[in-house]
Order: sequence, then C-alpha cells, then structure tokens
Amino acid sequence: MGNTVLQAVAKRLREVVAQFDYPVRTYRTGGEEFSFLLLDVVEDFDKASAYSTAVQKALSDLTFTTDRGDQFHITVSIGQDRSIHEDRNYLDIYKRADKYLYNSKNHGRNAITIHGITISKPNAASPN
Repeated sequence: MGNTVLQAVAKRLREVVAQFDYPVRTYRTGGEEFSFLLLDVVEDFDKASAYSTAVQKALSDLTFTTDRGDQFHITVSIGQDRSIHEDRNYLDIYKRADKYLYNSKNHGRNAITIHGITISKPNAASPN
C-alpha cells in the first residue's frame, strides 16, 4: 500500500505543480518526503501560500483503499522557503525548508510553514 500511495502522490504532485506560473522540478527526497523547486520566482508571500495550499489540498483529496476495503486520506505537512543572497549553495535553502517542514509537523501535522511562518491548516478536518 505504501508504494501505491507514494506513486499516487508523485503523479498528483507533478500534475498540480505543472499548473504553476513558474518552471518547476519535483523530487522524492526520501521516505515519504517530496520536494519541488520553483525556478525564477518573484517573491510573493500570498502566491507562495496559494501554491502550498493547492499542493496540500490536491494531495489530501486523494482517496486510497486498502486490500480490506478500508478507505483513507493522507495529511500533508509543507515547509517552504526561497533562496536568499546569503545562500552559499542549494543546501542552505534545503536546510531551511526542511526545518520549516519539521515545524509544520510539530504543529500537529497537516500544516504549512513558509519562511518560518506557520499558516492555517486548510484541510485540518480531513481524516488521516
């Protein structure tokens, strides 16, 4: 079942980010973690929030059915940041985004943290 979930998440993530205004690359970075990079973005917190919320909603809306017929949904925690002038390499932004991901998880999961600010949980009522 785990592989089925990962494959569905990867497919849906690619579909959602393909609709963004910027070129995007998606990656599975390990376990159940995925990353997507938007290239050549203009800083806009509202747009960043809208993108993360769209990804979270699209993935949370996926329905999975176990071999026993039980249905379930997943929750999605997101950590987001952008490159800054002081970044020495790609690991600097990745470490900040990863820190923000864990901040989202520590806020009860199914949260989004952008540039260190945790925004509301759009799908908090979704079943786990």
